[in-house]
Amino acid sequence: MSQDGNRLQSLKNIVEETRSMVVNLSEENFNYWYSQGKWILKDIVLHHADCERIIIYRALRIARSDDTNLPGFDKNLFVSTTSSGSRTTQKMLWNNYPSTEQLAFFYWKIK
Repeated sequence: MSQDGNRLQSLKNIVEETRSMVVNLSEENFNYWYSQGKWILKDIVLHHADCERIIIYRALRIARSDDTNLPGFDKNLFVSTTSSGSRTTQKMLWNNYPSTEQLAFFYWKIK
């Protein structure tokens, strides 16, 4: 298998492992705070999806030989605007992971 094929399979595996790890957790688990002001699991899942989108965007720029400086992002600002506590877990999971998975596959196919 080509190196790109291995990478694509690795991305597929990561998506599936993440889904299988969180899909059977209860709504209570997703909304659990271990300490006041800390992120709940929903925040972490959405942060993961945000990071994947940003990384894929950066990878596209690199694949296209764009040498523009790529800015960082404020993870706390991103999380503070997600309204994660008011989202249902199922809607949150399936509205975020399929799109990130598709972005990842898109990247490896454009190279």
